[in-house]
Amino acid sequence: IPMDAIKEMNEDPKAPRKLNLLIMGGSVTMGVVGHINPVTDKGPNRRDGAWPARIDHFLRNLFHGMELINLQSMTLGGTNTESAITMWDYSLLAGDIPYPDILINAYATN
Repeated sequence: IPMDAIKEMNEDPKAPRKLNLLIMGGSVTMGVVGHINPVTDKGPNRRDGAWPARIDHFLRNLFHGMELINLQSMTLGGTNTESAITMWDYSLLAGDIPYPDILINAYATN
């Protein structure tokens, strides 16, 4: 996407709103053990090393720093898809998480 087009989208009040992306998952999605770097002793902290944070970083760079996607992650270790279904069915999303346009179910087997 050309930089000029992105700027015009952000300046136009009639432009579409940000895309809401929600990632729900367990400990792997949360970044447990993701901060360990086998090559060096330096690595990102747990939250920054988690793959949702890396996707957020990638998308921001892809769109030249413009915030076109509102990425939220809702993770809890030791949970599975069944837990997510309960959270979804009873609307147990945190108050600051908007209803997603895209939901990524990222649970490992527990």
